[in-house]
Amino acid sequence: METIILGSKEIFAIQYKHGQNQKLGYVRFWLNNIYLGAEHDEVYFSYMQGEFRHILNNKHKLFESFPYADYDSAEDILDGESFDDFFIVGFFSNNKINFVWKLEEKPHFEYPNYPTEALMASVDIVYFERIIKEFDKSLLDTSQQLL
Repeated sequence: METIILGSKEIFAIQYKHGQNQKLGYVRFWLNNIYLGAEHDEVYFSYMQGEFRHILNNKHKLFESFPYADYDSAEDILDGESFDDFFIVGFFSNNKINFVWKLEEKPHFEYPNYPTEALMASVDIVYFERIIKEFDKSLLDTSQQLL
């Protein structure tokens, strides 16, 4: 199967590829031309859909500002197989989702030349929602083609 990229890597994009099983595959997402996620770590697509939905459905529960002085007291908002090597937090302000992330000091997978400092990107909520819907539709279309 081919690698599919939905959205703009410069803003926010989901990159995925089916594995041997149509329910499993490889998922990364991109913020400001920087990827997050392991390239060779399979994940259930339904799990990733749930993770993205969790972010959208809990806007009121996520941070309205970023009150944490360090990562130890913040909640990791995206986890799962593809993202185990990253600590990712988010907060909402001015109709944007703001992501702050950092590659763990001792990651399980290799990420050549990946930045070691904490990184941040902001994505318009409407754009984020549109890409999530495209991901859902693309997975549905692909699974129907495989039947």
